Amino acid sequence: YLLYGKEDESNIAPAPIGSMKVPVISYVQAGVWSPECDARNLEGNIDYVFSTGNFSQGTFALKIKGKSMEPEFVEGDLI
Repeated sequence: YLLYGKEDESNIAPAPIGSMKVPVISYVQAGVWSPECDARNLEGNIDYVFSTGNFSQGTFALKIKGKSMEPEFVEGDLI
């Protein structure tokens, strides 16, 4: 855009109606998880993904790192 004054396609889009914001927890947060933990009240920098699935308010996601869960899950998958 700065060079030619033209915009490429946007890399963002509005979330679908009825979607739920799901926190993506870190491996450190997952490692200290306890029955009293709530993914909605975590401290620190939390990323979120939007999903239209039928999930509870306690739902959270974790991004796979490494190859230990292949072939079912590959690095970068959100589970």
